[in-house]
Amino acid sequence: AHEYFHLWNVKRIRPIELGPFDYDNENYTSLLWVMEGFTSYYDELLLLRAGYYTKDDYLRRLFSTLNYVEGSTGARVQPVAHASFDAWIKAYRPNENSRNTTISYYSKGSVIAAILDAKIIKKYKGKKSLDDFMQHIYAKYFEGKKRGFSEDEFKAELEDFLKEDMDEFYAKYINGTEIPDYKSIFEAVGVNVEYIGLPEPSVGVTLSESGGKTIVKGIRRGSAAEEGGLSVNDEIIGCNGLRVDKRSLEQFFDSLNNGDEIELLISRDQQLYSVTIQVTPYEQPKFSYELTNDSKSKTQKLSDYWLRTTHK
Repeated sequence: AHEYFHLWNVKRIRPIELGPFDYDNENYTSLLWVMEGFTSYYDELLLLRAGYYTKDDYLRRLFSTLNYVEGSTGARVQPVAHASFDAWIKAYRPNENSRNTTISYYSKGSVIAAILDAKIIKKYKGKKSLDDFMQHIYAKYFEGKKRGFSEDEFKAELEDFLKEDMDEFYAKYINGTEIPDYKSIFEAVGVNVEYIGLPEPSVGVTLSESGGKTIVKGIRRGSAAEEGGLSVNDEIIGCNGLRVDKRSLEQFFDSLNNGDEIELLISRDQQLYSVTIQVTPYEQPKFSYELTNDSKSKTQKLSDYWLRTTHK
């Protein structure tokens, strides 16, 4: 469904930088969150409309993506517009710190598409959706002007369609890293959203196993592991005087409480070191959802329109 939708979004609806291409150079645009993100939104929505997904199936996938985005450390560092523009130098050239500093314009863009869809449906009381906006820019730029649109033109078209100034929206969610008010956004289309993130004991390390060795694969920015001096690619040999493997160490980490101290024996560049880590709390943003399903609710009509199935 994703590549199929690209026949319209990117192939025809596109930023002016994405065609005609300069095949001798990298082509930069800050609108990949629209090109890939909106396509990622529709690749799931189309399966709902075609009857392959139930409403619950669809919402489960949408909120899985939403929680992945907001739970990512990089989501508080890199705006989605920057993620788009930096694709050539960051998305396609990841390193051990990428999770701390970057965000996927596919995932974040699909969440932004869902937000805009909900805003449009509310604005037009279930008479229009993001579909209509996409059809509008298709007709105006691909069919009418025979070209793509600039970043400013896309924003101006969105403002004109919604009949509102989008400066604050862009500052917070496109060029900024704030967490949207998902409760009020999705409440308008019949979905009750609650914040359920809680501070939990965390070491902040991701492990991998290679050749029987337990290797540090990633370290969360600001974590206990970072503060304790652990580094990516360190081999963890022992913990609190005992030999460990990946499985036993992960199970031990899960049993820890805030304030607990652990001593790790590690190998780094063929030298042995002892690292002491004090467990600290970490609150990962997370949201739950519940479909209203109340025929008397004012939002039921909008919910039915948004989550409609067009083929049975």
